[in-house]
Amino acid sequence: MSSYKIILSDNAYKDIRNISKYISTELHDKDAAKRLLSIFYQTIESLSELPKRQNVIKKEIGIIPVGIRRVNVKNYSIFYTCSDEEMLVRTWRIVYNRREWQNLL
Repeated sequence: MSSYKIILSDNAYKDIRNISKYISTELHDKDAAKRLLSIFYQTIESLSELPKRQNVIKKEIGIIPVGIRRVNVKNYSIFYTCSDEEMLVRTWRIVYNRREWQNLL
């Protein structure tokens, strides 16, 4: 089985940085921030082998981009797409589950 290449979008990278900063500075728990970042990166990397293990999110009134998938990590969702033609997984956003994520994609 061939591995898919992983691309982290600028927004996904900023999301990771902001989540880490919030947990480290506002919640004063640097260890928890490090553990969560590790889980984020492990999960994203695991998408290189099985990117289609999550179903495509059904499109609702043009809000959600076509083909986007979601994998949950703790209280967050990683949104991504995969392309068989390019053998590519692109992460779009990492969002706290209680936010209205539909407007952030």
